[in-house]
Amino acid sequence: MFLLVLLPITRPRSLLSWRTLDLLVLLSFTVSWAWFNQGDISTSVPLQYPPLIYLLARMAWITVRRARLRRLVDGDAGEANPGDSHRSVTVTLSAPGSAPGAPSAAPSGAPSAPSSPRGPRTPGLPGWMPTWLLVTVLVVLIALRWGLNGLNSNVIDVGYAGVIGSDLILDGQTPYGNFPEGCGQCDTYGPLTYIAYMPFEAAMPYTGKWDDLPAAHGAATLFDGLTLLALLVLGWRLAGRKMGLTFAIAWAAFPFTAFTLSSNSNDALISACLAWGLVLAARPLGRGVMIGLGVAAKIVPAILVPLWARHPFPRADRAAGPRRLAVYIGGLAIAALLTGWVLFLDGTEGIQRFWSRTVGYQAERESPFSIWGQFEWLRPVHIAVGALVVLAALLVMRWPRRLDIVQWAAISAALIIGFELVLTHWFYLYIPWFLPMIILVVVPLWPDPDPESAISPGRLLRRLRGMRYGGAK
Repeated sequence: MFLLVLLPITRPRSLLSWRTLDLLVLLSFTVSWAWFNQGDISTSVPLQYPPLIYLLARMAWITVRRARLRRLVDGDAGEANPGDSHRSVTVTLSAPGSAPGAPSAAPSGAPSAPSSPRGPRTPGLPGWMPTWLLVTVLVVLIALRWGLNGLNSNVIDVGYAGVIGSDLILDGQTPYGNFPEGCGQCDTYGPLTYIAYMPFEAAMPYTGKWDDLPAAHGAATLFDGLTLLALLVLGWRLAGRKMGLTFAIAWAAFPFTAFTLSSNSNDALISACLAWGLVLAARPLGRGVMIGLGVAAKIVPAILVPLWARHPFPRADRAAGPRRLAVYIGGLAIAALLTGWVLFLDGTEGIQRFWSRTVGYQAERESPFSIWGQFEWLRPVHIAVGALVVLAALLVMRWPRRLDIVQWAAISAALIIGFELVLTHWFYLYIPWFLPMIILVVVPLWPDPDPESAISPGRLLRRLRGMRYGGAK
């Protein structure tokens, strides 16, 4: 089913491309999954790492390539005419990661992004499917996913934990340290995870048993729907309704998002927070709130907090940087206020219990679902890889010097993948965490950076308000 994603974004003559390989690598997680289903984790666990490493390397390469191209074109512009910052530039609309100067990945006659004397303004989508067919495919996929979730799915321990935690909150108790013995370690998630289940728990109360748990089904469907909507809005604002529909189809057709939904886990909540963060990329307050909510659900998005403090539009007014940073921090504070009250339901002891039951538990967790858990002699390598991921998260606070939305999303995906690489317990439900960023980077045909270094403040403001990603340079 995931191969449907290739239909709206490719033509037969452009199948041999980096984009096709990237999508096939995403699909290759099913190889590891097949061995896991047979109960052979000694084979399935090593097989989960090649796709992760490839995707991390691809995101890093795309980031480095765009940074290098921006330096080259800016240097050329300065040498050709230092006094004319609006010099006309021809920019090739190429796929992320293609070689500098390579021809466009779009075949002759394929739809392309609107262009101007300064080059393309928005990313292109070299597809052939009409809008009505894209809508039909998306509706069918959503109906299949949500229908199967309602009629033929189960609730794993993750969804069970969300229901119990929300039930405790509605009873005036903090979830941390108060879970029943049958789910003693189910309080390892952030407060937002339990808060998000509260409306469904209030409407369909917990019976005290691990039964059908309709509240878990409702919450998982909501998380999936929020992510779908965010990707639809993101693509629509980038390059029109076809791009939005294609983004949504990429999510809906991916087997591991369907697996997350049918497991009724909470992992799509992370995806929803990050996807809406992409939608609100031009607004520091929105970025701060969404990454803060992501951290309040699970600790993994914390690796993005330094990066998301940066404004992903290289031509924005640098003098406004301190103000944007203050607004971003304000967004983080709002997220903390919206979710942190759960920790104080049992007094100040809730904070200590929260730390020990979440971060403390995860730091000491042992699991066979990673090479670190299976091979103790890899401990030094594990520590070294973890240190590299943290170092990278700090490095991107300053590099690239100017950051565009493609690099911002690519680095975000790389950092999430890097975090997953060092987890002692990794599972297939974690793949959707980085998928929204991969979709944003891989699916469109992004224009190369151009040397348009000076634009009027009014025009810049209109671009930021309208989320014109391709033009805010």
